[in-house]
Amino acid sequence: METSKLTDSLPLRVLAGGRIFVAASHLLTPRLITRAFGMKADGTPAIAYGRMFGIRTAFMAAGLLNLEKFSAPRTFVKINVLIDTVDGLAFLAAGQRKDISATSAALGVGVSLSAAAAGAVALRGDRDR
Repeated sequence: METSKLTDSLPLRVLAGGRIFVAASHLLTPRLITRAFGMKADGTPAIAYGRMFGIRTAFMAAGLLNLEKFSAPRTFVKINVLIDTVDGLAFLAAGQRKDISATSAALGVGVSLSAAAAGAVALRGDRDR
């Protein structure tokens, strides 16, 4: 199975690096991340949810860094794009409902859709496969 063009793509490496940063920050400094996104931590499940998000993101990064081990690496990247898009929509909906501040929603949408775009660009560069 030939995946070198996809695994060597700059957008995918940036995405994997971003995922590692996000995972580490959510797992190691969840209160800092909660404050950075303008969310309340005390008396809310924000810290627990942030850690769950960090674990999920770490596994997504591990998959991106090991695409050559997948029988369908493009499918794994497509799943990443889908997850990021749904995350962005969830942040948008939460902002619309006023569950989170407009700043929190904008940051969440921006980060999520940037990740989706990186995955989509990597897939587009590998579309001949």
